[in-house]
Amino acid sequence: MSNIYYQNQYNGLCRLHSLNAYFGEEKISLNKFNSYQKDYDKEYHNKFNFDVSCKLFDIVSSNQKNIVSYILKQHNIYTRYYAINEIFQKNVNEKIISILNGDFIFIYDEGHIWGARRKNHIWYSVNSIGGISVININTLLNQKNIGFIVPVYMKDEFYINVAKIKDILCNGESVTSINMIENYLIQKNKECKILDLLEIPIGICMDIIETNLSIRCKSSDNSNIFNQLEVRVNNYNTFLQQFTKGKYNDIKLILLYLPPIIYSLSNLHLN
Repeated sequence: MSNIYYQNQYNGLCRLHSLNAYFGEEKISLNKFNSYQKDYDKEYHNKFNFDVSCKLFDIVSSNQKNIVSYILKQHNIYTRYYAINEIFQKNVNEKIISILNGDFIFIYDEGHIWGARRKNHIWYSVNSIGGISVININTLLNQKNIGFIVPVYMKDEFYINVAKIKDILCNGESVTSINMIENYLIQKNKECKILDLLEIPIGICMDIIETNLSIRCKSSDNSNIFNQLEVRVNNYNTFLQQFTKGKYNDIKLILLYLPPIIYSLSNLHLN
């Protein structure tokens, strides 16, 4: 239908099939997919001290890592992850269409992942099990027990999460001192809330910077302003390696690493 590329389901490889449906061709071979999975497992272990085999199941951490998003990042594509039912009965234009970079979104439930492609202003379901069929994108978010992975503009997603950090710390105003950040973190530690609402936007910002640095490294382009934050990414990864060894309530560790990272993020201006 409409000459849209898809692959028939094979051996439970719906994640691979959905990725190739996104690219519109068999861009990722099974051998390459297996290689990506090994790299993902290794990176996850190094950062989070957690042994995972994404061949057996996929896992999503606080900065929204999953194997589909991981592989897309290797191709300079960044995504926003919505958990199952997170945007149930919300406005599809606000939550998906307005942030979408391209013409394809990923849809998943507990046991399967597929896609939806826009072509000539018509949306089609692209499913390795069900094939190609026209869908009503406006009612998509009325379906229960599904989640979404949406390709987005990396710079916009960064700004959105920086804004969230500012909203959490000082109602959207500028973060004027590291002391302000330290006081927030100390208070959340006393309340046994660890990093509380800051955890996700900080993780996403760091992931975006790291992804951008990787892209620049591959292209030998060192002009991007994100480069100046490379030391912050390295420090954040060092923090994670210690933090996830059961040191979630170690306020000394938190105050050693996070305040300068958060301060740099909240005061970064991109052209």
